[in-house]
Amino acid sequence: MLKNIAYTFLSKLWAMLLTFLLILLTTHYLGKEGRGEISNWTAAINLLTQIGLCFGGPALVYFASRYNNGHLLKNIFAYNISLSILSVGIIYIFYQQLNLSIYIPIIAFVNVSFLSFSILLTGHNKIGKVNKLNNICITLQAAFFASTCYYTEPTGIIYLICFAGSLLLTSIIGYSYLYREQTPALSNTVSLNNFLAKGVYSQLSNIFQLMNYRLSYFLIPFFLDESFLGIFSVAIALGEAVWLAGKSIAFINLGNVASGQIDKSSIKRSILLSFIITGMCCLVLYIIPNETYGYVFGKQFIDVKQQLIYLFPGIILCSLSFVPAAYFAGKGEFKYNNMVAILGFVLTALLNYVYIPKFELQGAALSFDVALGVSSIILLGVFYRKINIIQK
Repeated sequence: MLKNIAYTFLSKLWAMLLTFLLILLTTHYLGKEGRGEISNWTAAINLLTQIGLCFGGPALVYFASRYNNGHLLKNIFAYNISLSILSVGIIYIFYQQLNLSIYIPIIAFVNVSFLSFSILLTGHNKIGKVNKLNNICITLQAAFFASTCYYTEPTGIIYLICFAGSLLLTSIIGYSYLYREQTPALSNTVSLNNFLAKGVYSQLSNIFQLMNYRLSYFLIPFFLDESFLGIFSVAIALGEAVWLAGKSIAFINLGNVASGQIDKSSIKRSILLSFIITGMCCLVLYIIPNETYGYVFGKQFIDVKQQLIYLFPGIILCSLSFVPAAYFAGKGEFKYNNMVAILGFVLTALLNYVYIPKFELQGAALSFDVALGVSSIILLGVFYRKINIIQK
């Protein structure tokens, strides 16, 4: 297990470094408003992606060893093509831009395809191949966008095109990996109602959890403007980078639990390890001087550290929930993740609506801390209660 955690951690570290490179390129070449603009667009893509994963999504970890992969993918593609067509009009109403109303659903569809391949491979416990896919995708995206920055003046639309290109190429590779995984299936067909029911049930927590992280990306431009979102999105990106170790540990536990390899004492140690490493990373970010942030990201982003400090409580407390969430997902007990995700969303929506107009970015950070902190502590408590009952 330690070997898998180390490999996954290194894989995610590489992805984090390239993500950091993309942040640097967007802050220096696009500025606060440009950075805020693409953050808003990618939030819309991610939301549509999570809705797309309702037809399968995390439930594919459960279905992978039970049903034919090709049949599962046909259902996923059919559902998401329909979703993409239906979403064009809605996106146009929201953004009033024809190109975005086309780009966003297409990119979301390709992203769903890529993630479906990854999730199915996870269900077959092919963690190494999943890590390779993720690294290839982020490497291509960084290479494409860096090239445009070198040869021409980049724009937000170019950023989206680079993102789409990397997803498309990586999806082709992912399909080739999955094609070679010809594991015996208990059945070649799956009831569409069962597929969708389990998909929605398992994906519900991810949708609401995404909104916990990203609802402010839609409300900040509405109440303030996109330059504020530019600063906030960089602070959030750094905070999410701190979650690297915790999510790596949770990812390994997900694969082990899904395949029946459950060590409860190891899972408890994983939670503590995730919390300690996250806290240490936050301390490192706190020690870095304000001027360094301005030098690295550009003078417009000198306030990033102050915003990051406001986010630290939520970042640290959230690290307690990664492993319990992975445990419940691997066991197929999605109701607990759904419960706390919905609670977090309600808190996020209410607090953002009240605090952003009043306290601006500090209000968005406070909403983030309270919503994630409360939901993470509740999920941790439910996890320990379940574990203690099982042990008795």
